Amino acid sequence: METLSAIAWTTVDSESAAESLARELIQRGLAACVQVDEPVQSIYKWEGAVQSGREWRLMIKFSAAQNEQLNMFIVA
Repeated sequence: METLSAIAWTTVDSESAAESLARELIQRGLAACVQVDEPVQSIYKWEGAVQSGREWRLMIKFSAAQNEQLNMFIVA
């Protein structure tokens, strides 16, 4: 049986948080590989005002069958 793979993106507010999340996803078997990008500048609306800040972007490669578990873990 062929396993479908998928890619998810998320951001966090620090390099240490990015590394911690990446390691946790791998250790829990929720991701096959996580790549952490250099800081990116994000501009977004929060609480009615335009904000900006540096974030670290994670590209998460995972089995499509684990989509729900991955989403629940990241949201938690």
